Amino acid sequence: MKSAVLFLFAAAAFGQAITIDAGSVAETVCTGSKYGAAQQPDMANQAAPFNTLRYGPSFSCTIPAPIGTCQVTLQFLENRPAVATPSVPASGPGLRIFSASVNGVSLPPLDLFMLAGAQTPYNAPPITVPVVDGFLHLSFAALPGKGNAVLSGVQASCAPPQPATPAALPKFIAETFLMNSGTPVGNAIAFTLSKTPVPDSGMFISFQGDPSWWQSVVQFVKPDTSKTVNLTPPSFSGKLQIAYWSLDQ
Repeated sequence: MKSAVLFLFAAAAFGQAITIDAGSVAETVCTGSKYGAAQQPDMANQAAPFNTLRYGPSFSCTIPAPIGTCQVTLQFLENRPAVATPSVPASGPGLRIFSASVNGVSLPPLDLFMLAGAQTPYNAPPITVPVVDGFLHLSFAALPGKGNAVLSGVQASCAPPQPATPAALPKFIAETFLMNSGTPVGNAIAFTLSKTPVPDSGMFISFQGDPSWWQSVVQFVKPDTSKTVNLTPPSFSGKLQIAYWSLDQ
């Protein structure tokens, strides 16, 4: 039986690699029954971890993993031979079918005899899963009347979460228009802003006679995300200033 059954080591490219021989780890890592080369000599010819396995109608594994994202490869072996022996029943299509999931992400139902054949190592397609509590939670369950679920090993490459992109801060924009530069809309005039206002942030309207700015008519409105502002200007010529907050940089 191998002595190093659960180990973690740094992976230069992706973050951290995790390798586990499910048939050898302690019950604090994987539940279910153990099975290995000592019980079935044919399995001794398989390279680790395929010469050992966990099995049972249902069982689970809880493996420490860094918070972030892990790409997980589950490793399996149909340990029964294709032809029965006096001590070991034969395997065949549909005799062992089970489900497997990691942190809520599931593989399609597995029939190892159909996928790889009897006593042939099989690596399932990698699945990418989130890790939010520092563990990979693996669960396995046989379909009713379809033997035991099994697991030989787990490989995972894990990366820490990506840093959050800082939220853009609104910028205060002040635009000046000639009073007659907008488009008539009934009794109002439509002015087109160059930036998109932050909804409900507050828009300040000022009119200029000559020579000073002064507040008149519309002093404060709550904009939506439209760049068009309809205003009824005062009855004199001059300039219009619209001041607002925008996330457009």
